[in-house]
This record gives sequence, structure tokens and C-alpha cells, in this order.
Amino acid sequence: MNRLVWACILVAPWATGCSYFANRGKDLGDVISIGISLGGSIQVRARPTRFLTLEVGAQKDEHYYGWSRRRLEWEESSYGLFLTSLWSTNLRKEASEAWSWWDLLRTSHTRSWVPPEPPLPGQKPPPGPTPEDYRYHLFVLTHAQEMRWVEALDVEVSAGWLIGGLQLTVRPGELLDFLVGLVGLDIAGDDEFDTGAESGADGSDRTVAPAQ
Repeated sequence: MNRLVWACILVAPWATGCSYFANRGKDLGDVISIGISLGGSIQVRARPTRFLTLEVGAQKDEHYYGWSRRRLEWEESSYGLFLTSLWSTNLRKEASEAWSWWDLLRTSHTRSWVPPEPPLPGQKPPPGPTPEDYRYHLFVLTHAQEMRWVEALDVEVSAGWLIGGLQLTVRPGELLDFLVGLVGLDIAGDDEFDTGAESGADGSDRTVAPAQ
């Protein structure tokens, strides 16, 4: 069995071309995300997985700089315990949502937005991705929008205090994607190739024109 695994690892780069090494590097870079904000929040959050969250405080349309899902910046807005039962985050949302009595039990509501990939030469800019939306009632995930399954086990801690904030995320699913990628598998759907169909970081297919 070990010989078969090593054979797959040795053959995979030749079967997939030069993009193999670039994709493995990108997959490895997806395992840890870290961001620094310029302030605007009073908030502490601990998330052992995407399914459980303990959050106190709030951050309003905060801009992060660092590295997350192959981007150097992203936006996030959230309300935690005691506050989210009264307000909902509307990051990049045209209208406020209706409040319901069910919201009295809501303990966290987070919306985050990652900029789209830049267009390829000769192509129109792709449409912006839909913001991710996570809601928790009694600390348990009850609503998830735009969540990829490889992010289900993400472990995150973040804190902010007016003048700045820090966010650190470890992604076990992306580590698994890197490991199986050594034998040419792409369970996250984010590998890019030199020609043909190219899959972007948001999972969408993009067509790459062959080199002239």
C-alpha cells in the first residue's frame, strides 16, 4: 500500500504539469489564515469548529488585511452574545432583514465577504461572490450560507478593541486537501491548471485560453 501511495506521488506531477507544484503550494497556504484589522470593534470570538461559536461584542463592517483563502484582504461584520438578539449584520446587503422572536435565542451572527478573483487577460471581471452568512442560536450553527464543506472543521479565534483586531484561523479541511493533493486529488475544488477549465478559489470554473 505504501508503495502505491509513493508511486502516485511521484507520477502526479508528470500527469498534471507544472501547475501541480503551484497548486500544492497554494493548498499549503490555505491551512492557516491570519488577519489584522484597523479597528472599529469590541469583540472576542472562539470557534472550535464552524458548528459552535462563542462570541461577545460586535464588529461593524471591519476590513481585515493579511492572508485568507488566497486573498490579502476581506471584510467582516458580526454581533455576538446579548447584541445579536437585537441587531443583525447587513454587510453588503441592500435591505435589513425582518426581526423575529426566534432571534431572542440568537447568540452570534457573522457575515464575511472575500473579494472576487481578478479577471484573466481578455476576460470580463467575474461577478462578486455572495457574502458568507453564519447564524448561531444557543451557540450552535443554525444557518450557513456559502460555506464549503472543507471549512466545517475550521478553528478560529479573534479579538478586537477599537484601535485594532486580530483573527487567526486553522483549517484542518484544507490540510486534508493538501495531503490528498500530493496524489493528484482536489477535494476542495480550488486547483488551477495551465490550460482548459480552471477552478477558482470560490469553486467556480474559469476557462483559460491556451498560450499563443
